[in-house]
Amino acid sequence: MKEPVKVFVVGEYSVHLYEETGFNLNDPAAFGYGYIYINDTGYRPASLIGIQVFTNGIVIASCIVGSDGGATGIHNHSAIISQNELMLCCSDTVFKLIIPDLSLQWKTIADSVTCFGIYPHKDGYIVHGELEITYLNTYGQIVWQVGGRDIWTTIEGAADDFKIFDKYIIARDWGHNKYKIDFNGNITDYNENNI
Repeated sequence: MKEPVKVFVVGEYSVHLYEETGFNLNDPAAFGYGYIYINDTGYRPASLIGIQVFTNGIVIASCIVGSDGGATGIHNHSAIISQNELMLCCSDTVFKLIIPDLSLQWKTIADSVTCFGIYPHKDGYIVHGELEITYLNTYGQIVWQVGGRDIWTTIEGAADDFKIFDKYIIARDWGHNKYKIDFNGNITDYNENNI
Protein backbone atom coordinates (compact mmCIF):
# COMPACT_ATOMS: atom_id res chain seq x y z
CA MET A 1 0.00 0.00 0.00
CA LYS A 2 1.28 3.43 -0.92
CA GLU A 3 2.17 5.71 2.02
CA PRO A 4 0.53 9.15 2.16
CA VAL A 5 2.74 12.22 2.10
CA LYS A 6 0.40 14.09 4.46
CA VAL A 7 -2.49 13.07 6.71
CA PHE A 8 -5.15 15.30 8.28
CA VAL A 9 -7.58 14.13 10.96
CA VAL A 10 -11.01 15.78 10.79
CA GLY A 11 -13.32 14.40 13.47
CA GLU A 12 -13.97 10.76 12.58
CA TYR A 13 -12.26 11.11 9.19
CA SER A 14 -8.64 10.67 8.16
CA VAL A 15 -7.72 12.55 4.96
CA HIS A 16 -4.65 11.17 3.12
CA LEU A 17 -2.75 13.07 0.40
CA TYR A 18 -0.55 11.28 -2.16
CA GLU A 19 1.78 12.56 -4.88
CA GLU A 20 0.60 10.84 -8.07
CA THR A 21 2.90 12.14 -10.80
CA GLY A 22 2.91 8.69 -12.45
CA PHE A 23 -0.88 8.40 -12.51
CA ASN A 24 -2.26 7.24 -15.86
CA LEU A 25 -5.18 9.55 -16.65
CA ASN A 26 -6.40 7.08 -19.27
CA ASP A 27 -6.91 4.36 -16.64
CA PRO A 28 -8.29 5.97 -13.45
CA ALA A 29 -9.60 2.63 -12.18
CA ALA A 30 -5.99 1.46 -11.79
CA PHE A 31 -5.63 3.66 -8.71
CA GLY A 32 -9.25 3.51 -7.57
CA TYR A 33 -9.99 7.25 -7.45
CA GLY A 34 -13.71 8.02 -7.52
CA TYR A 35 -13.47 11.57 -8.91
CA ILE A 36 -11.03 13.24 -11.28
CA TYR A 37 -10.72 17.05 -11.07
CA ILE A 38 -8.32 18.19 -13.79
CA ASN A 39 -7.95 21.56 -15.50
CA ASP A 40 -8.55 20.32 -19.04
CA THR A 41 -6.22 22.33 -21.26
CA GLY A 42 -5.20 19.49 -23.54
CA TYR A 43 -1.83 19.05 -21.80
CA ARG A 44 -0.82 16.52 -19.19
CA PRO A 45 -1.02 18.17 -15.75
CA ALA A 46 2.34 19.12 -14.25
CA SER A 47 1.21 17.83 -10.84
CA LEU A 48 -1.33 15.27 -9.72
CA ILE A 49 -2.40 14.78 -6.10
CA GLY A 50 -4.48 11.86 -4.91
CA ILE A 51 -6.80 12.22 -1.92
CA GLN A 52 -8.53 9.49 0.08
CA VAL A 53 -10.91 9.88 3.02
CA PHE A 54 -11.00 7.04 5.56
CA THR A 55 -13.32 6.27 8.42
CA ASN A 56 -12.70 3.21 10.62
CA GLY A 57 -9.88 2.19 8.25
CA ILE A 58 -12.17 2.06 5.20
CA VAL A 59 -11.90 4.38 2.17
CA ILE A 60 -15.23 6.21 1.81
CA ALA A 61 -14.24 8.77 -0.85
CA SER A 62 -11.36 9.45 -3.19
CA CYS A 63 -10.32 11.83 -5.94
CA ILE A 64 -7.33 13.02 -7.88
CA VAL A 65 -6.66 16.69 -8.69
CA GLY A 66 -4.32 18.09 -11.30
CA SER A 67 -3.42 21.26 -13.12
CA ASP A 68 -0.96 22.91 -15.48
CA GLY A 69 1.77 25.33 -14.57
CA GLY A 70 4.81 24.60 -12.49
CA ALA A 71 5.02 21.32 -10.65
CA THR A 72 4.20 21.33 -6.96
CA GLY A 73 4.52 18.84 -4.17
CA ILE A 74 2.81 18.23 -0.86
CA HIS A 75 4.36 20.07 2.10
CA ASN A 76 3.38 21.95 5.27
CA HIS A 77 1.76 24.90 3.47
CA SER A 78 0.32 23.24 0.35
CA ALA A 79 -2.99 22.28 1.98
CA ILE A 80 -5.19 23.39 4.85
CA ILE A 81 -8.26 21.96 6.52
CA SER A 82 -11.01 24.23 7.83
CA GLN A 83 -13.93 22.44 9.47
CA ASN A 84 -15.13 20.07 6.72
CA GLU A 85 -13.24 21.67 3.83
CA LEU A 86 -9.87 20.90 2.25
CA MET A 87 -8.08 23.70 0.37
CA LEU A 88 -5.21 22.36 -1.71
CA CYS A 89 -2.56 23.93 -3.97
CA CYS A 90 -1.79 21.93 -7.08
CA SER A 91 0.37 23.63 -9.73
CA ASP A 92 -1.29 26.96 -10.63
CA THR A 93 -4.67 26.10 -9.05
CA VAL A 94 -6.28 26.03 -5.61
CA PHE A 95 -8.95 23.36 -5.16
CA LYS A 96 -11.61 23.44 -2.43
CA LEU A 97 -13.10 20.03 -1.63
CA ILE A 98 -15.80 19.09 0.87
CA ILE A 99 -15.03 16.41 3.47
CA PRO A 100 -16.03 13.59 3.62
CA ASP A 101 -17.38 13.09 0.05
CA LEU A 102 -14.60 15.12 -1.71
CA SER A 103 -17.08 16.96 -3.89
CA LEU A 104 -15.50 19.93 -5.65
CA GLN A 105 -16.78 23.24 -4.30
CA TRP A 106 -14.54 25.36 -6.54
CA LYS A 107 -11.16 25.58 -8.24
CA THR A 108 -9.32 28.79 -9.05
CA ILE A 109 -6.16 29.48 -11.00
CA ALA A 110 -4.45 31.59 -8.33
CA ASP A 111 -1.03 32.12 -9.94
CA SER A 112 0.31 32.37 -13.49
CA VAL A 113 2.81 29.57 -12.82
CA THR A 114 2.50 27.71 -9.51
CA CYS A 115 1.06 28.06 -6.00
CA PHE A 116 3.65 27.53 -3.26
CA GLY A 117 1.27 27.69 -0.29
CA ILE A 118 -2.14 28.61 1.07
CA TYR A 119 -2.91 30.28 4.39
CA PRO A 120 -6.24 31.07 6.07
CA HIS A 121 -6.84 34.78 6.62
CA LYS A 122 -10.05 36.33 7.98
CA ASP A 123 -12.80 35.54 5.46
CA GLY A 124 -10.58 33.98 2.83
CA TYR A 125 -7.16 32.68 1.92
CA ILE A 126 -3.75 34.15 1.09
CA VAL A 127 -2.02 32.20 -1.68
CA HIS A 128 1.76 32.50 -1.97
CA GLY A 129 2.38 31.97 -5.64
CA GLU A 130 5.50 32.06 -7.75
CA LEU A 131 4.53 35.27 -9.58
CA GLU A 132 1.58 36.58 -7.57
CA ILE A 133 0.44 36.82 -3.99
CA THR A 134 -3.31 36.36 -4.19
CA TYR A 135 -6.21 36.87 -1.81
CA LEU A 136 -9.16 34.54 -2.46
CA ASN A 137 -12.54 34.88 -0.77
CA THR A 138 -14.32 31.79 0.56
CA TYR A 139 -16.03 31.35 -2.84
CA GLY A 140 -12.69 31.05 -4.64
CA GLN A 141 -12.94 34.47 -6.28
CA ILE A 142 -9.77 36.53 -6.63
CA VAL A 143 -10.14 39.69 -4.52
CA TRP A 144 -6.66 40.99 -5.32
CA GLN A 145 -3.26 39.94 -6.65
CA VAL A 146 0.14 41.59 -6.40
CA GLY A 147 3.39 40.84 -8.20
CA GLY A 148 6.97 41.92 -7.56
CA ARG A 149 10.07 42.51 -9.64
CA ASP A 150 10.82 38.79 -9.75
CA ILE A 151 9.45 35.49 -8.40
CA TRP A 152 8.25 35.41 -4.77
CA THR A 153 11.08 33.38 -3.27
CA THR A 154 14.84 33.51 -2.90
CA ILE A 155 17.41 30.94 -3.99
CA GLU A 156 17.81 29.99 -0.32
CA GLY A 157 14.08 29.43 0.15
CA ALA A 158 14.33 30.88 3.66
CA ALA A 159 11.42 30.76 6.10
CA ASP A 160 11.29 34.57 6.19
CA ASP A 161 10.83 34.87 2.40
CA PHE A 162 7.07 34.96 3.00
CA LYS A 163 5.46 35.78 6.35
CA ILE A 164 1.96 36.86 7.27
CA PHE A 165 1.59 39.22 10.23
CA ASP A 166 -1.53 40.69 11.87
CA LYS A 167 -1.65 43.77 9.63
CA TYR A 168 0.59 42.98 6.64
CA ILE A 169 2.60 40.46 4.65
CA ILE A 170 6.39 40.54 4.21
CA ALA A 171 7.65 38.90 1.01
CA ARG A 172 11.04 38.70 -0.68
CA ASP A 173 11.68 38.17 -4.36
CA TRP A 174 14.50 36.31 -6.12
CA GLY A 175 16.72 39.41 -5.97
CA HIS A 176 16.22 39.64 -2.18
CA ASN A 177 14.10 42.78 -2.55
CA LYS A 178 11.75 43.07 0.44
CA TYR A 179 8.08 44.08 0.14
CA LYS A 180 5.51 45.00 2.78
CA ILE A 181 1.99 44.32 1.48
CA ASP A 182 -1.25 45.31 3.19
CA PHE A 183 -4.41 43.19 3.12
CA ASN A 184 -5.84 45.25 0.27
CA GLY A 185 -3.03 44.09 -2.01
CA ASN A 186 -1.04 47.34 -1.86
CA ILE A 187 2.73 47.43 -1.59
CA THR A 188 3.19 49.86 1.31
CA ASP A 189 6.96 49.58 1.67
CA TYR A 190 9.76 48.36 -0.57
CA ASN A 191 13.46 47.87 0.20
CA GLU A 192 15.68 47.21 -2.78
CA ASN A 193 18.56 44.88 -2.21
CA ASN A 194 21.81 46.69 -3.04
CA ILE A 195 24.19 43.75 -3.33
